[in-house]
Amino acid sequence: MNPTLAAPALVAPVISFQAIGPVLVLAITALALLVLDLLPPRDRKEHLGVVGLAGIVGSLVVSLYLWGADERAFKGMVILDGFAIFFNLVIGFGVGLVLLQSLDYARRQGAGSGEFYILVILAAVGMTLMAGAGDLIVVFLGRRQVAGIEPGAFVTATGMVGERGGRLEILNPDYELLSTAGHA
Repeated sequence: MNPTLAAPALVAPVISFQAIGPVLVLAITALALLVLDLLPPRDRKEHLGVVGLAGIVGSLVVSLYLWGADERAFKGMVILDGFAIFFNLVIGFGVGLVLLQSLDYARRQGAGSGEFYILVILAAVGMTLMAGAGDLIVVFLGRRQVAGIEPGAFVTATGMVGERGGRLEILNPDYELLSTAGHA
């Protein structure tokens, strides 16, 4: 076989479960809640709140254990640094307080819905994953200029038009640059 036609070697990304430790704990908790929600008793689900709270505490413990770590995984898509750990702790405490308050509310109202606890934990999974996203800082920096768009440029925007507060708005617009001011 000709060596110049050989396929390049496939390089697997570095997978560090340490970098996604707090997220994994919450995801496993969400899966456990899904399974436990199917099991009896069907009329009372307060125990799911306790399981969710245990998962939040587990995620907080893992985050505190990883304090000071600086790790990248999945080709830099997930970063575990002080920024991510700080927000994991903030999110964990916030969600923990929500679950504690919901336990008392469900007990007083006599209504414990398993779906609520699952949704809260899955929301925490999303928040903690975003806190450790390697490209999240791009969202905060934003772009002040879009290449090609300047005063006098012709741009079309397409999307679903709706009315909100007496004004027309375009939902999920798609922009197309037709021509710039100097090239009309």
